[in-house]
Amino acid sequence: MNKINSINIVGLRGIKESLSLNLNQKSILFYGDNGSGKSSITDAFEWFYYDRVGHLVSEEIGATKGKGALRNLFLQASDDAFIKLEFNKPELASQKTINDALKISQTNNSNEFKEFIEKSQTENLILRYTFLQKFIIASKKEKLDELQKIIGFNEVGNIRDILRKNAGRIARNIKSNNYENNKSVQQSTLIENFGHNITSPEQFYEAANNLIKPLKLKIEIKNYNNINEVLKEIESKEDTETVKRINLFNKISENLSEVVGNIDNINSEYSNYFKAIEELRKEKEKIEKLQLLNLLIEGQKLLKSEIIKEDVCPLCQQGKNKKELIIELNARIEKLEELRKEKESVEQKSKDLQQIVQVNLNTLNSLKSEKLLNTKDFEHEYKQVEKLIASFEKYNTELKKNFLAEIEIDNSSIVAINKSDYEIIANSSKNKSKELIEAQKKNPKLQIHTKLSLAKQAYGQYNRIVKEEGFLRKQQHTFEALFADFIKRQEEALDVFLQMFSEEINDYYTTMNPNERI
Repeated sequence: MNKINSINIVGLRGIKESLSLNLNQKSILFYGDNGSGKSSITDAFEWFYYDRVGHLVSEEIGATKGKGALRNLFLQASDDAFIKLEFNKPELASQKTINDALKISQTNNSNEFKEFIEKSQTENLILRYTFLQKFIIASKKEKLDELQKIIGFNEVGNIRDILRKNAGRIARNIKSNNYENNKSVQQSTLIENFGHNITSPEQFYEAANNLIKPLKLKIEIKNYNNINEVLKEIESKEDTETVKRINLFNKISENLSEVVGNIDNINSEYSNYFKAIEELRKEKEKIEKLQLLNLLIEGQKLLKSEIIKEDVCPLCQQGKNKKELIIELNARIEKLEELRKEKESVEQKSKDLQQIVQVNLNTLNSLKSEKLLNTKDFEHEYKQVEKLIASFEKYNTELKKNFLAEIEIDNSSIVAINKSDYEIIANSSKNKSKELIEAQKKNPKLQIHTKLSLAKQAYGQYNRIVKEEGFLRKQQHTFEALFADFIKRQEEALDVFLQMFSEEINDYYTTMNPNERI
């Protein structure tokens, strides 16, 4: 632990003559009337460690880091201004000097000292009066945020937020992908071709061997490579076009079945979203308050940024105590917080639904890009896919509208997708695939090839979906568990800090500022 033994300041800010402070490795609190030199000492200390003084940088024009305002105005040109610190470790002692030409020099250039300064810059070494003042008049949430910064807990808060957001994001991904529906579609294909449900590799290989048994091949299916060997052996170039048509009809059926399985959920979620908008827009006063909230927040930031130093309202330019104005703004913003949460909830509904819509659009656009689907033989199916894409795009258009503006947003009865039309196309495509397979009774190799190929694709897709869902659910559970444990430990640590210091903070402030109206 590095502690300061003494501080010596000459010619910096309001200190012209030498000012020596012997700390003897103890903590120090500066307390005094305005103009007594508290800020001058703090500015010198800040410059020593950070090579800048924050409030001077904002006041001074140019890129000199506030150096022009560091030297005392009454110093002779030949005099140097400096701060010298000595520590319990003598090797860290150093004097930092600035001359009349604003050239800076340091007496200690050792690697150990440079490393010490670099590490010190990551700490909160100075607690200014203005910061205490802002803390006292801040809202409850802002006080907690600032406390976390003081005790180095802000990174903990950032990690907590990351854990919470990731858990929520993964949960939304799981919901938008509708894994149960997609697994059901693939199992349906397996049942169509194998005659029963498949849940394990052993069941799959057994069913595949039973399917190829009439061909009396010398190959036994024990793995995926064996399936490829069988398909290669029994495929026929003459049947290529028929196989392509069967595969496309089956893909149309599967893709549309996946999408159709999501339509009820999408229609329902949009209906909830629209009702939430109606509730928010029911009272014009709510919208006006929400727009006012943004203005109040910006005004609050402006006042706290120290850009406005006078006791005046930045909007109306009327005289107003700045501290009282900040307190009033905090109170008004806190009252509007619930309304902001309501708005954010509606915005999240929109984002979640857009994500679900996009997943289905990706499936449909992938289907639409199939070359064979763009031929005359599949004209009816192509038009239906286009029509369904347009329906989902309509949802996206409505979801992207600014619901706070006076823009009409179509209600659920207008944009709702009628899934029965697409169920008919999905079932029709499935039947056409079956008919083409059945038409090849005189060609058992083609029948078996088609069924085995479709089953292989379906089982591969089923396994991919199961793995992807399992991976995401493990991630979700991990983040949720980490978040829960994090919250518990964070609360315990904050409680210890608050019990130690919270009661004293206000006492310190009011004792040092007895005439403050806070």
